[in-house]
Amino acid sequence: MNHIIQDKYIPQQLLYFLAGRRCCQQFPCTFRTSEHEAFANNARSLGLRSQVVHVNGNSCVKVYKQACRHYLEEPKALVLSSGATLHMFTLLSRKSLMGREDLELYADLVSMKANASNLPSLHLPLPAIRPPNLRFWTEAQLNFLTTFLGHSLSDEILQSLYANRVIVYNAALCWDKSVFLPLIILDDCRNKKSNVKIMCIERHGILATYNSQRMANFFGEQLGETVGIQLPYFSAVSSSTVIIYSTAQYFLRSLANQQLRNISHLVVNDVHLHDPYTDILLSEIRMALGSHQNLRVVLLSQMENPKKFADFFGEGLDLNMIKQPEVAPRVSYLNDLHSSIALAGIHKSPDIYH
Repeated sequence: MNHIIQDKYIPQQLLYFLAGRRCCQQFPCTFRTSEHEAFANNARSLGLRSQVVHVNGNSCVKVYKQACRHYLEEPKALVLSSGATLHMFTLLSRKSLMGREDLELYADLVSMKANASNLPSLHLPLPAIRPPNLRFWTEAQLNFLTTFLGHSLSDEILQSLYANRVIVYNAALCWDKSVFLPLIILDDCRNKKSNVKIMCIERHGILATYNSQRMANFFGEQLGETVGIQLPYFSAVSSSTVIIYSTAQYFLRSLANQQLRNISHLVVNDVHLHDPYTDILLSEIRMALGSHQNLRVVLLSQMENPKKFADFFGEGLDLNMIKQPEVAPRVSYLNDLHSSIALAGIHKSPDIYH
């Protein structure tokens, strides 16, 4: 019976398939595995290609014509995505949290001596801190600074920043704090020819991208020159970069290797929202202030009482620009509004269109 199947039935089925219009055909799982080789040999003799596929745990034979595009020359290999690889190496770098089996796996990975360029970078490669470019700002740039609501308080903010290592700048969203503060700090350091490297921490990557591009447009440059950005999948930093935007989640990965080196000012936005990564970062900053005496921290918030952040650090000053109304709101009714309009003598304007 096996001889009849292999010599007559299988070649006949392949001839029917070859004469038909299908580009490929999967034969049922009723054939034994010993007959798969007969399928492959007969298909090869007829100029066809074949593969053994698995359907619901059963092995089947699939035959393809030469022009069929369903045939895979080499089956696709399973690979880790870049994000999974990054998180894997992040966990492997924390040896103190590993068990015995994890340490053995880590030793195996280290013994591979892989190319460093293939491994994800877990820290921010910040260039050395240096004075900013001494070129003069244009009149348009200086005029742009005056459009910020807090421009009249620039001297007060800078004096508070030099008198305290931590300041809490509390103002409404319309004050555009995460762009205004880095600009006045950079302008002051430029005039004093002092070293500066400002790290601006945003809550989300889209905010870091948006504000960094706005800042680069202010200087008429591309990202990576005076203004840079550091995100997991996008980085633009050069030796001349003095303002860098990032997120709390990504910046936390740099602390183990960098320890806040080459940073003069750290500006953290939206601390009042208590994002988990931001709160963890504030704890790390509080511990780092003990070993970085020259680091200046600027916390940006918009809440009624920002004093709790200064209490958290045990030092600092809060600049609260959100003032409580001194007079209760006035309530007016519709009849009062009609009377006010009548007393004001508002009349219909003359018709100018006919």
